[in-house]
Amino acid sequence: MKLLQFIMGGEQYVVDVLAIHSVEKIQDITRVPNAPEGVIGVINVRGLMTTIVDVRGNQSEETNAYTKDTRIVLIEDQNDPLGFIVDQTSNVFTIEDQLYHQALEANEQQENRQYSCGVMYIHEQWYTIFDYQSLFRS
Repeated sequence: MKLLQFIMGGEQYVVDVLAIHSVEKIQDITRVPNAPEGVIGVINVRGLMTTIVDVRGNQSEETNAYTKDTRIVLIEDQNDPLGFIVDQTSNVFTIEDQLYHQALEANEQQENRQYSCGVMYIHEQWYTIFDYQSLFRS
């Protein structure tokens, strides 16, 4: 199993690369009036209008400013495209499937934090497993 590592709101996250459609550089986002909380607008990705959310936390606008490292991670659920903003992407890890599923099972017994479905210890560092499916539920 391969996991993409990224930083969001100062925390280290991983997400299954099979969930990712693409990773794009930050670009102009068209604001949507009266959009639900977290939705900041839409972008056109290869002819497809894609909703963009920012779940980096309730930080100041200055902290959430875009940099040259800011990326949009595009995911899809039943042909419904969605992108979320991350501060930086870094590595792709290859791990055993069993380790990933054990981390998810251990988390089922705990109260979930928003956008988290577990934690993993990889290469001497802790990572939060990003629950990308929660973006489609909210």
